[in-house]
Amino acid sequence: MFTILNNHLPQIEKDHTINLELSSPVQEVEIEKNRDSIMLFLKKELHNSLLSLKVKVAEHQASPQEKVFTAADKFKVMMEKNPALAMLKQQFNLDLE
Repeated sequence: MFTILNNHLPQIEKDHTINLELSSPVQEVEIEKNRDSIMLFLKKELHNSLLSLKVKVAEHQASPQEKVFTAADKFKVMMEKNPALAMLKQQFNLDLE
């Protein structure tokens, strides 16, 4: 849950709807399993009983040029999604084989 919510920042609409766009159906299942506790926490902490949560999985189809096969290509794609990986690679002087 921590990783999902840190990687996908929710957008709050004027009608008190929280829109959360996720990148995979697995993440959606995890959010739905915990929906009640998430909403209870948010309503209590934000002092707003009108809040509602709308979860959507982003439709993303991989194009042929997005397919990666080598370790270096995979790492490059991972760094685009999480720039902290580049810092870790540099700090620990890591090399891909």
